[in-house]
Amino acid sequence: MILVGLVGAAQFAVAVRTWRRPDMDPLDVPFARMLPFGSAGRAAVSRAMLPWACAMLSIVVIVGLLAVKQYVATALVIIFGLMGGGLSVLAIAWFNRPAFLVPPHRRGETGLVNGWFQRRAASRLTGQSGEGRGDGRK
Repeated sequence: MILVGLVGAAQFAVAVRTWRRPDMDPLDVPFARMLPFGSAGRAAVSRAMLPWACAMLSIVVIVGLLAVKQYVATALVIIFGLMGGGLSVLAIAWFNRPAFLVPPHRRGETGLVNGWFQRRAASRLTGQSGEGRGDGRK
């Protein structure tokens, strides 16, 4: 419980730092470096740090509410905090939407799904097969 709270607080601090520093490289986010994705996936994760941190902190709130037997409030926090934060993370990583949750200097980037479609369309225009991973490897 305490560990989840500390991780959530640390991620929230990183999220605030990514919002305030437009010169910060997306791959400099400590949590993004540990992920087994490519550079585009790591950049997508660093774009979605704010809703991810809110989802992590909502776990602490959920456990606290369960301790005092507030079941209706716990259900609301699960629905809006945990599920809303998790779905927002996926939407930001895949489509870079909703834009108000993305740092202002990173709103022009494409999401993972949009980038995949753009690479696929570009490969079809150049006559390549369009299959494979999108990075030149099959």
